[in-house]
Amino acid sequence: MTIQKQFFTLLFCSIFLFLNAQNEKSGIFKIYIHIEPELVTEINKKYTDRKFLSEVSTSAVFPENLLDSIKVISELSLSSKFNSEVECIYKKSKKGKVLSTIGANGELEGMPVNTLKNAILTNDKDQYISISAYITSGGKKAVLDPKWNSKVKPMIKVFVKVQDVDKKVIWKKDAVLQDFSELRSVSRTRGTIVRTKRETLSPEDIFIMYELALSEVLK
Repeated sequence: MTIQKQFFTLLFCSIFLFLNAQNEKSGIFKIYIHIEPELVTEINKKYTDRKFLSEVSTSAVFPENLLDSIKVISELSLSSKFNSEVECIYKKSKKGKVLSTIGANGELEGMPVNTLKNAILTNDKDQYISISAYITSGGKKAVLDPKWNSKVKPMIKVFVKVQDVDKKVIWKKDAVLQDFSELRSVSRTRGTIVRTKRETLSPEDIFIMYELALSEVLK
């Protein structure tokens, strides 16, 4: 599927869900995605002639389009589940600047970050939604080739909670997925997202893991 086709598909779905929503409006005030650093950090070079900084490690930069895709798939999935118009809502500074997660200490950047109290005070919604996702070790290993088993064994837990304007919990559920061995053992294309075999998790891996786990929660 080309980028243009994917865009129009998402646009059509958004319009359809908007027209069919029963006048209920919901806001996602928090999306917290935490990834264990060891799952995304790759050692590039080792220097045997020095002790200080003898290894140089890097982590893949999460592309802007995938950050946007995480927010869009969250909105569309929750809109479909609750037959409501769902959108991400953001906290703003006193100067009107939109605030989002900064990407420190394993946290994915660019996501909505707010408290329930402030979200209710500054938005006019019927429901307020928070999503938490944790990508950690403990899953099944992937066989990357006949002689190479991956040391990275990821699993993901996603928790979704929906509350009303009185802060009452009206729906909550979580799901854990532990087997991504097949996902990581082959090269594959999902829409415009292409991922290939590698030892550490790529941004494309993380997006697909999140999408699959969110779908499991909302079944």
